[in-house]
Amino acid sequence: MKRNLWMNGKKLNANGTCLEGLFFLVASTALFVYSLYFHADSGSQWKQSPYLFPLVIAVFLFLLSLSLLREGRQEGSANRADGEVAQGPVADISWKKTAVVTLLVFAYMQGIGLVGFILATFLFLVATFLYLKERRLWLIALLSISFPLVVYVLFGMLLHVMLP
Repeated sequence: MKRNLWMNGKKLNANGTCLEGLFFLVASTALFVYSLYFHADSGSQWKQSPYLFPLVIAVFLFLLSLSLLREGRQEGSANRADGEVAQGPVADISWKKTAVVTLLVFAYMQGIGLVGFILATFLFLVATFLYLKERRLWLIALLSISFPLVVYVLFGMLLHVMLP
């Protein structure tokens, strides 16, 4: 679906892929600046800095955003040549599900501080799977138990990274 944007009094048409690319470009830039700014204040070396991982994520997010922008540009060019209206993933978003999952994420963030990483992650995954109508209880149990334990063993025990 084409989205109409206004910039400097001119109407611009943007498809969903371009909007996603723009969102990830802004997010990656913000994360990059955040990582550099707080690393400078931490006084630690990069190899021991807690801001190295967000910086790496920001670089990959930046590359993703460039890829999405290029893909959206190609879609727009193809649609203009065919005379079609661009259909993007933005039109198919279930805003209710998005809002509920966002609230679950905020509850998860608060739960980490209250009950710890492993239990909060288990509860978050169970609640999310059930809300998204996954009914195979063995799969919910397998993923909800194994994921936090694997993350704890890999990061907490092997790599000695402090988990929240």
